[in-house]
Amino acid sequence: MGNREGKIFVWELQSSPPVLIAKLSHAQSKSPIRQTAMSFDGSTILSCCEDGTVWRWDAVAMDYSK
Repeated sequence: MGNREGKIFVWELQSSPPVLIAKLSHAQSKSPIRQTAMSFDGSTILSCCEDGTVWRWDAVAMDYSK
């Protein structure tokens, strides 16, 4: 879900209670989020803002073995 400050919050809804798993933001994203969408595999999130901008976030695999 998005908020009026241009931030995205990603929740794990299959947990009880739901768990916040990520907060997404960008310094240039300051307009209210009007729509969000996630790919079927959860690797990409899109958001549309009131100012007409579209933001995309892609999951990045982290290598913690280093």
